[in-house]
Amino acid sequence: MTAVYIGGDDLFLVGAWDAVLDAAFRVQEALGQASGENPSVTVSAGFVVADPRFPLYHLARLAGEAEELAKESGRDSIVLFYDGHGGRAFRWAEARRWAEKLVLPFLGELGFWDGQKRRLVPAVSRGLLHRIAEAGRRYRERGRYDFGSLYYALARAREELERRGSREEARARRRRAWEAFSAAVAETAGLAAAPVFLTWVDLLSRGGDDYAATGTAAGAAGRSG
Repeated sequence: MTAVYIGGDDLFLVGAWDAVLDAAFRVQEALGQASGENPSVTVSAGFVVADPRFPLYHLARLAGEAEELAKESGRDSIVLFYDGHGGRAFRWAEARRWAEKLVLPFLGELGFWDGQKRRLVPAVSRGLLHRIAEAGRRYRERGRYDFGSLYYALARAREELERRGSREEARARRRRAWEAFSAAVAETAGLAAAPVFLTWVDLLSRGGDDYAATGTAAGAAGRSG
């Protein structure tokens, strides 16, 4: 990861997408601690992921657009996985909450990390996760969605998970984790957040060359206060 620019109250980072994303949250947390959690001192940030061959100046432009969107949304926010075609800002606490509900389960009971292939292996199919993300996109666009079909897909996935594994204790932990994840995406707010945070899961699940091909990210951050 490289700090391309540090000056005044601006910071522009480029590097492996997961490293830049982690750095963004750490910077915001560190500034909050340094200011004594002063509410007038905030961080607005934009986060963009692209192929490593994508021109740096285009990355900078997109990251800057995402940062401006975060500021326009009330500051103290981050726009994640901005692609130039609209994005959504999350307050930092909100982003952490949805990451805990929609991403971390797949790094625990609902998946495992394959160190050799450098990828996350979810316990459910990527197709199902894409279906949930698409449901979230439709809900945000139209303000409504057929939740019946979503509940059916979630229930079928639970049945599939129940059939895996031989130890009842492990199945019970996985069942509880899936029920918590399902409850999160069944909320309208959770479904609306799903496209962003399941993109995070999707990127983690790409191994080898695919992981490298999506490995460049840019983050622009600006402080206010």
